[in-house]
Amino acid sequence: MADAILDDLLLDIFALLADPVDLLRCAGTCRRWLRLLGNDRAILRRAALLPENENARHASFVLGAFYQNSFLVKAPVALEKTSRFPPQFRRIHATWRRLSMGSTSIIPNADGLFNHAKPLASRGGLLLVRLLPAPLDFGKLHLAVCHPLVGDVHVLPPPAVDLDHDRLGGDVTGYALLTRADHHGHGPATAFRVLFTAKTPSDQLVHAYAYSSASRRWSAPIDCPDVGGLTMSGPPDGVVDGRGTVHWLYTDHACYYTLDVSADAARVSLTKLPIPVSSGWEGPPFLCTAGRGKALSFVNSIDYGRMLELWTKREQDDDDDDDHGEESFEGWLRCMLTTPQGQGPEASEYFGILGFAESRGAILVHRDVGFLCLDLESTELEKIRGRESSSSGVDWYPGELSLRSWCTYNHVVFYDMDWSSYILHLLYGSLGGTTMK
Repeated sequence: MADAILDDLLLDIFALLADPVDLLRCAGTCRRWLRLLGNDRAILRRAALLPENENARHASFVLGAFYQNSFLVKAPVALEKTSRFPPQFRRIHATWRRLSMGSTSIIPNADGLFNHAKPLASRGGLLLVRLLPAPLDFGKLHLAVCHPLVGDVHVLPPPAVDLDHDRLGGDVTGYALLTRADHHGHGPATAFRVLFTAKTPSDQLVHAYAYSSASRRWSAPIDCPDVGGLTMSGPPDGVVDGRGTVHWLYTDHACYYTLDVSADAARVSLTKLPIPVSSGWEGPPFLCTAGRGKALSFVNSIDYGRMLELWTKREQDDDDDDDHGEESFEGWLRCMLTTPQGQGPEASEYFGILGFAESRGAILVHRDVGFLCLDLESTELEKIRGRESSSSGVDWYPGELSLRSWCTYNHVVFYDMDWSSYILHLLYGSLGGTTMK
């Protein structure tokens, strides 16, 4: 009886907390508070923390970005038990500054496991990194998946593939991280899969590999001979559509294509995009997903980057009556995301695409005013962080984020914080590995 009364009092207190950050902290305090909050959907609904909420502004958000500024020139000969150059984290959403995460690493690294580690991809609150253990064999791929906010880590066994010993990661062309919701597989609720593509030195062909955390095994590689004459033209972290297929962007310098690999790396195909390679300044399209079905899409920059358009692949079961005025080209639907802003200086501002916030259905862009979140469905622009002034009085732009490079070691990985994923990992335990210290 006393416990029931105490639970009722706690729920009354939780109901007074309007700030989603406070509720998130309470959920992570202990399993009793987690159970109370997880079972009281009324409180979560009022805070707009449920994904099914019509205005679930806080169900998911871009918390920040991971990056690595340290490039390992010489392989370590012995494992250092102290933390040295783990992946760094920069918060970019001003609304969530109360979270105790600054411009440093939020990955616990007391044992040195993540020294010099490179962030590769993020999904559902999970982060995929490449480890550089000592003694280091440059011909092997060492990967780990962690949940930075929960403290779990799963170290993957190296796949049976020999890479070029002279190039650290130069032969690995693409990565992807999938949750169980993506691939509808077996295993615990926190199960995941990792996909990567690599060009092996022996035959110079691209192969795809898949790892399942449930079985702790790598699949047999599948050949991707169709991309032999193509060049990767987009980010190495692949886009996952609603059917669990991963897509990477390639080009033959005349047309664009997507390399499509199933979650188990058993099927591979090539899809031609309906736009030619531009000879102007705009650059390649940016892959993403759109709609409730998370259909393969891409954002294309036109008019020297001053306008953006969205192309969405039309599925066979799409209703012809649901086009809403969109133009259709060769099985793709096209609509405008932005419109000209009129005359004057504002009209000359261009959009720079930084990343894709899949859990929000939005892309991250930057303009002179700062960082913006562009909703792909409503086309609304939300300012998430403005330009800041440094101590010298010069406008500061986070160079690690605004100068994102798809080809350098300092690849930026944007981190989506998803409330339901956070609760899931707290409720059902670890990733099947260890707890980070």
